[in-house]
Amino acid sequence: MPDLTLNIEYNLLDPLLRATVDPRGDVAGENGFSLFPGNINVLIARLAPYLRVLEASGGAVPEFINPKFADPSRRAFKSPARIESLMQDLPRLFSNGEKTGVAVFDRAWCFSACKNALPEAAKNHAAGGPPESASSAENDYYAAGRRKLAFAGMTVTETPPRTISGIPIVEGPRVILRPSFALTLDDVRHRVRGGGIAGDATLILDGDIHLDDVTIPPSATLALAAPEGRSISLRQTTIPLAAAPYRTVPLEPSDDAPESLRIRGYRIEPTFPLPRLWDSLF
Repeated sequence: MPDLTLNIEYNLLDPLLRATVDPRGDVAGENGFSLFPGNINVLIARLAPYLRVLEASGGAVPEFINPKFADPSRRAFKSPARIESLMQDLPRLFSNGEKTGVAVFDRAWCFSACKNALPEAAKNHAAGGPPESASSAENDYYAAGRRKLAFAGMTVTETPPRTISGIPIVEGPRVILRPSFALTLDDVRHRVRGGGIAGDATLILDGDIHLDDVTIPPSATLALAAPEGRSISLRQTTIPLAAAPYRTVPLEPSDDAPESLRIRGYRIEPTFPLPRLWDSLF
């Protein structure tokens, strides 16, 4: 088989490098990270060659079992074992001449897993890795919104990070840009011009909305939802502080909170009831 560009499963990378490149395995570079970009198991295939593979194989693909063990004795499973398929096997199923490639993105733009309980997430962070908890995933979602606003030219001033349950959290600004507002960075750039957002402010945009030199100061909230077929435009406006400031409250061990909050380690609550004007926009 000719040379192929293939993704490699994370549990196979280190032994592969030890056998072929460096006996030390996957050694971090000067920036503290692996020299080999990670992948997020997102595969894009052209339908025509993919259909040929399905017709030739009848849908049968190579499978294996990748058990996760609870301790070094490897006598107890950490989680139920299951049959899996390796993503790197997909290009091997194509005919000669089909092209494969890899696209590399900044992690902040494309991936933040929500898979670890708080104790394990805190250990990951202490070891220099991403926590990949519910709290970090939520935090990264807001951060991605802030980056999009900054890309569009809005001045964004973040709050200092704080640590909750061993995981760093940036409390604001909290930014939620719905797909109905923007699907691409170019969409954001054409819908947001100038202005600023700072501190623990909250911004929620849903639908055909345009902001031109709009300022959302700390402890203010702007939540807009444009009805289908209608457009909302705000120009040279500063959102009043009475909108609804929020605070992040860490949970106590004895806190009788729902699971959706306990997996985060905190609750987000308004410091006073929402005025009717803003309440109708959520």
